[in-house]
Amino acid sequence: MKKINLKTLLSLSIIFLLSSCGQTIDYDKEKEYIKIEYVDGPDILYYKGTPYTGIFIRYIDEEKKQLGVKRTFQDGKENGLFEMYYENGQLSEKGTFKDGEKDGLFEYYDEDGELTKKETWKEGKIQK
Repeated sequence: MKKINLKTLLSLSIIFLLSSCGQTIDYDKEKEYIKIEYVDGPDILYYKGTPYTGIFIRYIDEEKKQLGVKRTFQDGKENGLFEMYYENGQLSEKGTFKDGEKDGLFEYYDEDGELTKKETWKEGKIQK
């Protein structure tokens, strides 16, 4: 059996990681290609006419130094990490989505970065 050297293994791992991440779109630079379809159920994000897979970002400032929102999509539906930020750079809200619905822990913060509220969601419904 042939052994794979460390360099080859590392190269293959990097290629796999990059290919599985999708792409990142910047709303401000590419908004003419972005369409959100509002339907009963989860919204669908289209990029250049195709349901989007990757990271969607929107900045607060024109210099693109201050992130406003970061969302992860799979086949047009929000799926994965969601983060929203205040203008001062502090995290405002974070949580996870699954198939376009809130699913998991959501945390809310004030402008000083203090945690103000936690919620647990399952399939788009808040758990009590």
